[in-house]
Amino acid sequence: MSFKCVRRLQGFYLINGQHYDSYLFVFYINGGRSPCSPLQLVLAAVTCMRSGLKSVAARLRRNHDKSPKWPKCKETHTLIPMQKKRNLTCECTGYDCV
Repeated sequence: MSFKCVRRLQGFYLINGQHYDSYLFVFYINGGRSPCSPLQLVLAAVTCMRSGLKSVAARLRRNHDKSPKWPKCKETHTLIPMQKKRNLTCECTGYDCV
């Protein structure tokens, strides 16, 4: 195992009133390279967006070809009784205005 000293921070720790230095070591894996390059990250993002757009387009195509769930015409018979407007003017009241 090969650790590499990257930085020395002077007087970083204060223990019992005395300052001590701190050291930062790193251990490189994958030969010191990152697991993926920036190009691979961009390609992964583009692939993800492309598959998302394809699924949205397929869903829109599928919904366009399918008949609508509810008919567009208004039905005359319903299961829920509708309250009709009351007729406030009466044709025959039994009284005649003179």
